[in-house]
Amino acid sequence: MKVRGYSLSLHIGSLFLIITSLVGIVLIYISYQHAQELLDETAKQLSYENSRKIETRYQQNIGPVLTTLDFLAYTTITDEPDFLIKDKRLLASTFSVFERNPHLVALYFADQAGNFSIIRPLIEEKDKKRFHAPDNAILYMNKTRTDGKNEFYYLDENFRQTDYREDNSNQFDPRQRPWYILAGDDGKIRLTEPYFFYFLKTHGITLSRKTPDGRHVIGADFTLASLSEQIKHIGFSNQTQLILFDQQYNVLGQHNSPVSTQAPAPRNQAKLQQSVFAPVMNRMSTQVIYETVSDNQATWSVTLTPVVLTPHVTLLLAEATPKNDLLAPLLSLRDKQLTVTIILLASGFILAFLIARHLTKPLTALVSLTGNITQFKFRKSIYPRSAIKEISDLSRSLQLMENTLSDILKLLKETAGNHDAETLAKTITHQSYLVTRAETVIFYALTAESQTFSKLASHTIIPFKIDINVLLKDIPWIKSQLQRGETVHIRRADNIVKKYAENLYNSDIYLFPLMDHHHQLTGILNLGYERELTREQTDKHAFLGELLSFAQVAKENIDHIQQQKSMFHSLVESVATAIDTKSPYSNGNCQRIPSLVKWLTEAVDQDERYYPYFKMDELQWEALHLAAWLHDCMTAEKSPHRNI
Repeated sequence: MKVRGYSLSLHIGSLFLIITSLVGIVLIYISYQHAQELLDETAKQLSYENSRKIETRYQQNIGPVLTTLDFLAYTTITDEPDFLIKDKRLLASTFSVFERNPHLVALYFADQAGNFSIIRPLIEEKDKKRFHAPDNAILYMNKTRTDGKNEFYYLDENFRQTDYREDNSNQFDPRQRPWYILAGDDGKIRLTEPYFFYFLKTHGITLSRKTPDGRHVIGADFTLASLSEQIKHIGFSNQTQLILFDQQYNVLGQHNSPVSTQAPAPRNQAKLQQSVFAPVMNRMSTQVIYETVSDNQATWSVTLTPVVLTPHVTLLLAEATPKNDLLAPLLSLRDKQLTVTIILLASGFILAFLIARHLTKPLTALVSLTGNITQFKFRKSIYPRSAIKEISDLSRSLQLMENTLSDILKLLKETAGNHDAETLAKTITHQSYLVTRAETVIFYALTAESQTFSKLASHTIIPFKIDINVLLKDIPWIKSQLQRGETVHIRRADNIVKKYAENLYNSDIYLFPLMDHHHQLTGILNLGYERELTREQTDKHAFLGELLSFAQVAKENIDHIQQQKSMFHSLVESVATAIDTKSPYSNGNCQRIPSLVKWLTEAVDQDERYYPYFKMDELQWEALHLAAWLHDCMTAEKSPHRNI
C-alpha cells in the first residue's frame, strides 16, 4: 500500500494546533474557576490602593498650604504688616503658593487688638470684578482696623503698587470669627467647621494657627466649592462618588454624590443614610474602612479613608466606585479570553505553518540543487543556510561536494591540457592557493640526475626559507612518511623544527606527496598557513590529495611526451650529422642551417621597427627547428654538383 506523503510544514502546523488547543482548553478552565475569587479579592485591594492614592494626593495638595502657614507664623510680617507691601520676595513666594494651589482663596493674619490683614490672588477676571481691581493687578491686600479704617492695596505682576484706596467703612472684627476662636495656644494648625465667609459670602473652611508668641492668628481659607472642585479630579472613574467630611461628618466637598455643600446638615445626613455610603457613616477608624454595597443597578466598592493633614486636622474621604469600573480590565480580559484564545490558536497555526514553510525552504532548495548533481551539471552554486543545525550541515556538505566536483573536473581539464612540467606545476600551485587560501604554496619536483627536490613553481605571500632537501635530511621520518604517500603536518611549536624557528614564518606546514605509478616519491606540494586553519580549509586537503594523484598521471604523460620529442629530435639531428659526415658535398651545411635559421628568426622576432607583428610561440619554434634540421638532408644526397 502506497503511503501518501505530506509536507513538513503541514505536519509541524498540525502538531502545533493540537498541542496548543489542549493547553488552551486546560488553561481556560482553570482560569474560569479562579476568576470569581480573584475578582472579589482584587476589587478589595484596588479599593484600598485607590483610597491610599487619593489620601496621598490630597495630602500633597494641601501640604504646601500647611507649610506656608508655619512659615508665616515664624516671620516678622505679623508684627509689621506694612513691611509686607515692601518685601517683593515674600510677595513673589506668596503668589507662587496661590498659583500652585488654585483652591486656596486667601491668606491672612489678625492680632489681639482686632487689626486684620488679608492677601488674595486676582488670577481670574471674576475676582478682579468682585474686588474692583485694575486690569493689571494680580494681588489684592486689605488691612482693617477696629476703628473702622479700611486700606486696599493692588499689586501688579512686578509686585509694585498699582492702586490704593482707603475708607472708614470697616465693621469686621476677626476676633469673633471661628478660625480666630479655634486657634490654640499650642501653635498647632486646626480646621474649622464649615461656616459663612464674611467677604466672599459663601461657605467654606479655614486652617488656622497662632504665632509662637501667641499675639497673632494666621489663617488660610478654602471655599467648599473649591474643595469639591479639588476632589473631582481624583476619582477612579466617571461614576465614582466622592464626599469629603470633617470629623463631625459635615460635608466639606462632594462629587457625583446625592449631598450638597450648601444644604443643611440634617438633610445631608438623611440622604446619606439612603445612599451607598450608609455602611461607613459615623464610623471612626485610623485605617481604611471597606464595604461592598449592592443596589438595584450595580455593586459598589465603598471606602472611608482618614486623611491626616496634621495631628489636629483629620478629614474623612468617602469613595464609592462601581465594582465593574474597578475590575473593568479583568472583566474585559475574562470576557475576551476565549475569543482571544481562538484567535491566537488560528494565528498560531498560520504562524507555525509560515515558520515551518520558512524552515523547510532550505530543504526544498536542496532538492532542486541536488537535481543538478544527478544530471552531472556541476556549478559553483550557493546553497541555502538554515537556523536548524542539521539542515545547515547537510546544506554545507552538499555545497562542498558539488563545488569540489566542479573544481576537480575543471582542474582535470586544465591539468590534462598541460604539455610541460613547469606549466603543470604552476597550475597546481595556483589552484591550490585558490582552493585553500594558504599563504605559502610551493611545488617541488624530483630531479632525476641529482635525486634532490627543486622548486618548480610557487605562489607565496609568506616566504618559506627552509631548504626542503635539508629538512628531509635532518628529519628522516618526514621523507619516510612522504614516501609512504602520507601527508605530513608540521607545527611551528613542534620540537623538530626548533632549529628553523628564525626562518619559519608559518604556524602550520602541510607537505603533500606526489607519487608515480611505481609508488615512488616524485614531487612535494608545500602548503603553509599563517593562522589557525578553518574547517573549510581542512576539508579541502582531501581534495588536494585527489588532485595530486591525477597530476602525477598528467606529469608522467608529459614526461613520456617529452621523452618521445627528445628521441625524435635526436634522431633528426643524428641523421643530419651523419649526412654531413658521409656526404662529400654538404660540407657541414646540415648542421649550420639550424643555427643560421635560429639567428635570423630571433633577429626578426626581436625587431619592433620593421616586423612589429612577427612573433613566434613555442610550437612554432619547435616546428622551425625541425624544418631547419631536415632542410638540406635530401638536397645534399640528390645534388652531387651542389656546393654550399
